[in-house]
Amino acid sequence: MFCSLAYRDVLMIIRGLMILVVVIALGLSVAEQQLNTLTQRQEFVRIFDISRNREGVYTMEVLGSDCSISAVYAIAEIKNQDASVTIKTPLITWTVPKYLYIDCRKELAWLTSKKKYLEKYLKQGWEITNVYPMTKPL
Repeated sequence: MFCSLAYRDVLMIIRGLMILVVVIALGLSVAEQQLNTLTQRQEFVRIFDISRNREGVYTMEVLGSDCSISAVYAIAEIKNQDASVTIKTPLITWTVPKYLYIDCRKELAWLTSKKKYLEKYLKQGWEITNVYPMTKPL
């Protein structure tokens, strides 16, 4: 009842079916484009989309539901002021001075008051350690 077809006939039928599928797909796409143009709406379906804005927030859409992930986390705030740099975290605040001030007025006053005393002991130490006589006194 059924006879097998020749190889050439099978290839011709498969080629015809493939051309038919391509023509139908192109026709559907052209009809959809025309319908979108007539209705002034450009509809499309996005299955998977990832985007990133300027603030570092990544948005991922999968089948209409979206999820946002931030890539930037506020860890600390840094303030550069005239005399110091302030680093402020949620737990602690550090202040790093730009200039170091050392008050040594007390030590300089002590050295000035003990100047004669120090000169006397320096001269004695020089004479004890020096085997040659001093040519110039201090």
